[in-house]
Amino acid sequence: MERKTVVETQHAILIDLLKRKRSKPLYQQEVPPYQITVHHLGTYLVLTVDLPNAHTLVTDLLPVPLHDGQDVSVRSLDQGVICVAKTALGQFEVLLELTSGDIPLVHYRTTFTPARILSLSPQPLDLLLLKGSGALPRAGTVHLEQVQTRSGACFVDFGAGTKGSLYYFQNLSALHAYAEDIQSSLADCVKVRWPQLGLQLPTVSGKGLSKGKPYVLRDTYLLYFTDTPKRPAAIALQILQAQCRVYRQLQTPVVSLYAIDEFVQHSLRDLAQHKGCWQQVKADAFLNAYLNDYQNPPESMVQLSVLLPVLRYHLAYPNATSAAIVDTLLSAVSCFYDEKIQSIARWMPEKTFQLDESEEQKQPRIMDAWYLHHPLLNLAYVLLAGKGDDLLKQQFINSVTFCKKVAKHFDYVWPVFYDLDTLDILKAEAAPGDGGEKDVGGLYAFLMLRAHELTGDPSYLDEAKRAARSLSQFGHEVLYQANNTAYAAEALLELWTVTGDTDFLKQSELCLANLLWNTAIWDMQYGHAKEYSSFLMLFPLKDAPYAAVYEEQECMASFSRYLHMAHRKKAPLSAEIQTLLPELVKHILGRLACYYPPMLPDDVLAQEVKTGYLDKNRWIPVEDLGDGWDPVGTVGQEVYGAGALFQAFVNQALPLGNNESYCFVGYPIVEKRAVDGGVRFRTAGSSTLSYPIRLLGRPKKRYQLTAGKDVLWLDADNPVQQLPGGTTITLRWKS
Repeated sequence: MERKTVVETQHAILIDLLKRKRSKPLYQQEVPPYQITVHHLGTYLVLTVDLPNAHTLVTDLLPVPLHDGQDVSVRSLDQGVICVAKTALGQFEVLLELTSGDIPLVHYRTTFTPARILSLSPQPLDLLLLKGSGALPRAGTVHLEQVQTRSGACFVDFGAGTKGSLYYFQNLSALHAYAEDIQSSLADCVKVRWPQLGLQLPTVSGKGLSKGKPYVLRDTYLLYFTDTPKRPAAIALQILQAQCRVYRQLQTPVVSLYAIDEFVQHSLRDLAQHKGCWQQVKADAFLNAYLNDYQNPPESMVQLSVLLPVLRYHLAYPNATSAAIVDTLLSAVSCFYDEKIQSIARWMPEKTFQLDESEEQKQPRIMDAWYLHHPLLNLAYVLLAGKGDDLLKQQFINSVTFCKKVAKHFDYVWPVFYDLDTLDILKAEAAPGDGGEKDVGGLYAFLMLRAHELTGDPSYLDEAKRAARSLSQFGHEVLYQANNTAYAAEALLELWTVTGDTDFLKQSELCLANLLWNTAIWDMQYGHAKEYSSFLMLFPLKDAPYAAVYEEQECMASFSRYLHMAHRKKAPLSAEIQTLLPELVKHILGRLACYYPPMLPDDVLAQEVKTGYLDKNRWIPVEDLGDGWDPVGTVGQEVYGAGALFQAFVNQALPLGNNESYCFVGYPIVEKRAVDGGVRFRTAGSSTLSYPIRLLGRPKKRYQLTAGKDVLWLDADNPVQQLPGGTTITLRWKS
């Protein structure tokens, strides 16, 4: 999107001072491609970064002006400098670092210790882009900026005729003390208003900072690329390169794993026994979408979203309770079959009279595009697991035939809502100019691949290819809903393994890039968020205000399958995806338990919910983890997200010789096999980053871990270890 060139008053004054500067710089250093200079210009302490494209980045390093004549002390470091200014308002300390490498990095952090209780005045965006002459540059293209509580990042180029692109990252984790004390959110605080971009520190009148307490007010990283990406894949790669480069500089939170084996049992019990999870329709029982949600008819997506992970758990660890849930849900799937369209539909046809039309999709013959495909995808996996009878398999085939009819009608570009009978478009775009449900083509392709696996019919493979190729028209913005974008990435990778067509692989990585941008690379740690893990939250939609358990757990499972397939087929994935995707899985795993009310203090839970009832003692997850100032669970307890712990347990827990002890692995497992007296497994990821493992159950033995030349031990007294990613681990025990 193009931006107009407008400059704020404070920056106009700064431009004038730079043009008239007379004093010797306080500090100067060249780390190609940067020329770094710190100037003390009257009341300003200014950093300028000269770029090889004849542009300059300018920032006032202090959020309040110095007094005229105020001294600034400078202390050199190996790769930078520390500047200290003592003022009547308090002391400022500015750390400036320059790191060389494939992508040289500029980092500056401003810390303020107030000498009195005070509040800051409103500030402009902290970074100004100028031509080398001091003139305002032509507006460039903005490819990325912060949305709500996602990462505080921007990515821009410098406009037509000027080479180069710039990535700006504000480490919002460092600002949590400031946000806590002024009781303000850090949502939407990093923006672009050309030629200004970056952090606009929130201020709240009457909310003061404490005397003598140090506050980080900026923790900024800048990366400059000498070329300007044009094609979607190149744009995506540069953002990922920058994201990964910064990620490795951050002090990320340590992930603590939990007793998932116990939590699974709690969840299984409540899912089976709590009456608020279920509603009865004649002879069949159906899951509610939310706890105590009796206002809406049963939904096929809800039943199958829980059926599949519970079935996988039951096949691995059979028991009477999981068997009863599987049998109940499986027997009810056919009730969603709509004879009129010859397909499994979203709402149970017999109960659509309950729909009150209070929302766009709550009408009997209205289809939200992704809802047609998602239940069928899970049903395909159920059938592939050997469950379901001939009738259900035929209903699946008929449903996929209807899906093909819809896909061809829309030429593989789906709207948001359409009429099931006429296929008339009722809502074409999510928002003006945003397009429809762009990633449904990838979800549809994944469904076609599963239909091909189930039947062997080559027409399904052809359909998958056609739908997958339709995604390229959306450029570098494919995301509509996170889990569907993840399935699109899986489908594209699988098509690459079948065809060898590298365009499929590039588009697959582009889908993953969309998901990695749609995360929060910061640890909120203010308000209610001090009670749950917020680092690397993955948001369900590109404009959603919170992370949601359903989409996070489905993406986690999809990423694990993706990395397993990529490892097995030796896919040449970018180093950035190989590094960041396992980290995302690690942090989702660490967060899953935070969605369950028994794991949260009562005072962070919502007193009123949108749908149903919040029972704080039940192991049914809340839907939402949002901004730290928002209560948790305002949407309701999400029954259709109740598969989360089962999914994680099946994927990440390794039985240690019996079903009494397990090893909970905090990274995606890409290989595992039994060895003499133990198990050997390999995870995805980089060996320069680590993940936790935890011993679970009732361990009576001591377990030896071998990672390369390192030997570690797990036992009841030392149940947790940190291991390097991307390595083979051998875990042995004595019989």
